[in-house]
Amino acid sequence: MRRTPRYHPDFDADVIGGAEWYAKNSHALALDFIQKVQDATLALLADPERRSAFEYGLRYWPLARFPHVILYDLTEAEFLLIGVYHTAQEPHQWLSRRG
Repeated sequence: MRRTPRYHPDFDADVIGGAEWYAKNSHALALDFIQKVQDATLALLADPERRSAFEYGLRYWPLARFPHVILYDLTEAEFLLIGVYHTAQEPHQWLSRRG
């Protein structure tokens, strides 16, 4: 069965927030952050089961070069892309986005 991807409404805000933070140092760095999110998202969409579940049954996909991951959840029918978070943050704050 093919799962349907669904983005949490705050997913884009996470990407924009990360890019704005990196833009304080370098516009090129901010653009690279956005590109790495896009690359990771495409890889995740192609093979969502590649990463195993960790805390709270969630999965994560690391970004190249940046200390961020895409947090996501799989069900039988879909996979929810919960958000992009810095690895120094606790993933439990995204649990409310799961539903």
